[in-house]
Amino acid sequence: MEKGVLLSINPDAHSTAGYLDMHYGVAVARKGGLTKDMTFNALSLDEMERYLKKRLGR
Repeated sequence: MEKGVLLSINPDAHSTAGYLDMHYGVAVARKGGLTKDMTFNALSLDEMERYLKKRLGR
């Protein structure tokens, strides 16, 4: 987070029911100080595309 990179919270689900466990990752991320603005998979598709293009220097 200090380097300004975006992190992604993923459920490591092995079935669709595992997506319901995503709240555990969000809770731990919040406890660690992660905000929505620092979370890659909280961005809209347009925001993701802009971020990736910027990182690739386009």
